[in-house]
Amino acid sequence: MDTVALLPLVHNAALLLALVFLHDVLTRQWLRQHLLLRDVPLGLVLGGIGMAVMLTPWVLEPGVIFDTRTVLLAISGLFFGPLPTLIAMAMTAALRLQMGGPAAVTGVATIIAAGGLGIGWRLWWRGRGRELVELSGLQLYLFGFLLHLLVLALMLLLPRPTAHQVLSQISLPFLLIHPLATSLLGVLMINRLRQERMVDRLRQSESCYRELSQNLERRVEERTRQLEEVNRELDSFAYSVSHDLRAPLRAMSNYSTILLRQHAAALGEDGRRICGNIGAACRNMVELIEGLLQFSRLGRAELRKRPVDMAAMVDSVYREVRAAFAAEPPPTAGTPPRPPAVAPEFFRGELPAAEGDPGLLGQVWYNLLHNAVKFSAGATPPRIRVSGRREEGMAVYLVEDNGVGFPERESRRLFQVFQRLHGDDEFPGSGAGLAIVRRIVERHGGRVWARSVPDRGAGFYFSLPAAAPAQSGA
Repeated sequence: MDTVALLPLVHNAALLLALVFLHDVLTRQWLRQHLLLRDVPLGLVLGGIGMAVMLTPWVLEPGVIFDTRTVLLAISGLFFGPLPTLIAMAMTAALRLQMGGPAAVTGVATIIAAGGLGIGWRLWWRGRGRELVELSGLQLYLFGFLLHLLVLALMLLLPRPTAHQVLSQISLPFLLIHPLATSLLGVLMINRLRQERMVDRLRQSESCYRELSQNLERRVEERTRQLEEVNRELDSFAYSVSHDLRAPLRAMSNYSTILLRQHAAALGEDGRRICGNIGAACRNMVELIEGLLQFSRLGRAELRKRPVDMAAMVDSVYREVRAAFAAEPPPTAGTPPRPPAVAPEFFRGELPAAEGDPGLLGQVWYNLLHNAVKFSAGATPPRIRVSGRREEGMAVYLVEDNGVGFPERESRRLFQVFQRLHGDDEFPGSGAGLAIVRRIVERHGGRVWARSVPDRGAGFYFSLPAAAPAQSGA
């Protein structure tokens, strides 16, 4: 092997690969954005690279030079097509003729052979229905080997002494370096095609995602309009319920009360019982309607959050609960018993402050304390305890009593609207109170749960975002 020829050819091949890589980095985005006009400037760039490697050749003798222009032109024809390759061929051929020498015509012939073979291989490969990205490194090496066998065969166009000298000195390093450079440059182009294909797929995915997002937004807007319309209809229905249904029910309840007061003797025992049942049923229905309306409005009520002194609120609400029970009329025939007038033993521990809407949180305490008084009325003596603690940024509160309790496995039912574990003949109520508690607490970002043992009392827990520790009260 002629090592004198090998090293310059390696340098020339390295220069070619470096220039092509630089071209790939600098022009990738530009070429993708100007697809219709890219072929002419691409051909000029490729021609410039070919001229650059021709200006740093290995010189066998004056006028007889070797470089890697054939590698560039063959790969250009294979991957970039006819127009850019023809432009690059014209530029390199013009430079070779200008450089002159006895091998000038042969040099132009190698340029034509390299570019033509690249274009022909491209047409043949695609004619088989194959994509260029399917070319393997071995196939590219064989392509480069055949190309440079053809180039060596063209050396026979030189005068016989010159041709003999060229073939004896250049054949082995030429066939060692140039096919390998062809394979490496081809692999670079294939990786670029794969990257472009991935970019195209990403853009298609992005376009599909954007379209789906827009469709989803439109559907959300449409569903929002439908929900708003449904809410308006529900508001209208609620208005109808509150005004059209409650008035007749109250009239029936009032008439049954009048009958009991003014004609009790004439009604007899059965009549008094029936009138009492009518009044109780009417009052129960009114309470159910009011609970339903209150529950439905909670989902749309605006939260006005601020730090709330829970200790002061519990004290105030408990007084309201006791006053409400004290103001209830005595039970009439057919109505369930109410708690006795004796006040439960009430204990309140220190309560951390919470962040929330004072009006809605007051409703939570009222419902829980009201239930505690009601369900502990049969205990001797009735006891109610309220406590609280801070836990991982949340304020956790507990309302417990020593009343009738319930099976803990049924605790989930308690927080569903109109779900009750005791009949009206035991404890009056609509069944909406704990559902209202759950909705208010969850709207504040907390949760509610219960623990109980039958006949040993119950404990109702709920958590809320805690306020600053300095705002806690006792």
